[in-house]
Amino acid sequence: MNPADPLELTLFLFWCTVLLGAPLVPLWWRWADLRQGLAAVQEAREPSRLGERVGELRREMKRLLSSGSAAIGQRPYESLDEALNRGLRPQARGQSRPVVVPHAAQVQQGIACQQPVLAAHDLQLREGSELALVMSDGHLVLGPRSRIRGWAHADKTLLLGESSVAARQLSSGRGIALAWGCCFERMQAPVIVLGRPHARRRSDAQAPDAVLPVQPALPRATPWGANGWRIDGDCVIEKGHHFTGSLVVTGMLSIGAGALVEGDVKARRGVVIGAHAVVRGAVFCERGIRIFDEADIAGPVVGGDLLQLGDGVRLGSLAAPTSVNADAILAGDGVIAHGTVWAARAGLVWSPT
Repeated sequence: MNPADPLELTLFLFWCTVLLGAPLVPLWWRWADLRQGLAAVQEAREPSRLGERVGELRREMKRLLSSGSAAIGQRPYESLDEALNRGLRPQARGQSRPVVVPHAAQVQQGIACQQPVLAAHDLQLREGSELALVMSDGHLVLGPRSRIRGWAHADKTLLLGESSVAARQLSSGRGIALAWGCCFERMQAPVIVLGRPHARRRSDAQAPDAVLPVQPALPRATPWGANGWRIDGDCVIEKGHHFTGSLVVTGMLSIGAGALVEGDVKARRGVVIGAHAVVRGAVFCERGIRIFDEADIAGPVVGGDLLQLGDGVRLGSLAAPTSVNADAILAGDGVIAHGTVWAARAGLVWSPT
């Protein structure tokens, strides 16, 4: 009996591996889908250095103030009066200094500063300020058409006027409010309000004593995990219906107006959530997500392309902050988020009226 040819033996083992592993390919794709969503959540929830960075700036402000006995022109910082006298003219090259505001201040004009602006109390600047970095131990109000090139932080509330731009990051210990026309990238606060306050209207399906009909069986659904379903193709949760369980959808997922979904949802080709709908879980999509007026999402919300938020949408809660991530975010009036909102390319607060 001749010994087996090494090449034939290698080919035999290769085809055996292929035949035995083929049934596992769909399981691997399912695992990859779930892993992608979990990785996005983990990235969004990574602890930031916010507290450490604020502490560093506060120590720097105290250090600068301790040197205040020098003559005004020789101080290592600029007073607010000096900055206001300079107005929106750029600081002289090689002579720029931080602006330190030791007392509460409210002025009717803006300033331009390449160095940090550090305020020990409330600070309000009105028109067209252009700042690289600003921190306030109190409330911080920046007027219309202001621009933050780096980071703005307020220990209390942070308000940004109409048509302002926050090119990098906004943070607050209490809350952030952005007027219409504002552009943003990343925001972090217990409460984030986008646009004008919105009076929510309760639909019939949202009445406290309303009992929603249970969603009928979903076509092309196969069990997924302990209490979930995978749908090959598109999936529709009917208007005003109640569905319990997680969903992994290979096509587009549509959740009807006033529907209630208790579980996480993930779709590959798009997610549409109707007005007044409630999702008590996370929403993931490799492409776009559109959430209509006054829907409530527990979160996180992670979209690949465009995330559109209708008027009065609520994301997360004070008791359970969440994260909202997408390449681009377009928000209507009265959107309220709790936690972190991050637009990788750009975010815009938009109002059609």
